[in-house]
Amino acid sequence: GGGRMGERYVMQSDNFSGRYDVAHPLEASEAVGEWAKVEGTPSVEALDKEGFKAHRPVGRIWAVTVTSSDIAQWFPSGQFMAAWGTPMAVEVDDMLCVPHPTGGEVYRIEKTAFE
Repeated sequence: GGGRMGERYVMQSDNFSGRYDVAHPLEASEAVGEWAKVEGTPSVEALDKEGFKAHRPVGRIWAVTVTSSDIAQWFPSGQFMAAWGTPMAVEVDDMLCVPHPTGGEVYRIEKTAFE
């Protein structure tokens, strides 16, 4: 965790299939037109060579933008315990998210993901 560029996350197959369209994976050439390459991450083509496929999201989330008041009240250490059991940093303007409608796992989307 931590939101660093180029990180890879492992998900259980039931979580993945609930969040992404597994029946219709995209080839690299299709994905290039749909998602912009994020600076510092491997190219879509490089990931394709490793066997990765692009999948459209199908899930929805509930999300809240973290404020300085939230940090002071709920995250004075600047982190929370991630679902995978390690501390996850949290900063002002990050998004904290849970799957909709089931809730459960809390995860962070780093504020820079929206720049």
